[in-house]
Amino acid sequence: MDQEYIEYIRSELENCEEITPPFNIKPKQRIKYITHSKGKEQFFTGGYFVRLGNERIVLSKGNSQWSFPTKIRDDNNNVIYTSRIFIEHTDSDCDDKLSEYIETIKAQQLVIEKLTLKYNRLKDILDQYNIS
Repeated sequence: MDQEYIEYIRSELENCEEITPPFNIKPKQRIKYITHSKGKEQFFTGGYFVRLGNERIVLSKGNSQWSFPTKIRDDNNNVIYTSRIFIEHTDSDCDDKLSEYIETIKAQQLVIEKLTLKYNRLKDILDQYNIS
């Protein structure tokens, strides 16, 4: 592969994360992949996830649908090649995680406030009886 093609692949995969089996792919999630095609390893900008089955991932873009193999096997059923699969991160993924983190922080803050109140009550009781 020439340097220009490698730079193109890097730029295409900038907001992506490589995933491995078992695949946890959401419907209509953007997928890019590297697989063995026409006798050599090739990069594809992919499409949107439709379904997974028989060691193949089905994608769509517009009105077309196609699939690519997640694994290529020889005649003895040995895996000889495993495709590299990348999912694209979207702003909605970040928004979902941010909302989840905010909820967690609020719940933890509530626990801290309740424990602080209990601590202060116990401290007041101990102070009343001069117990240290």
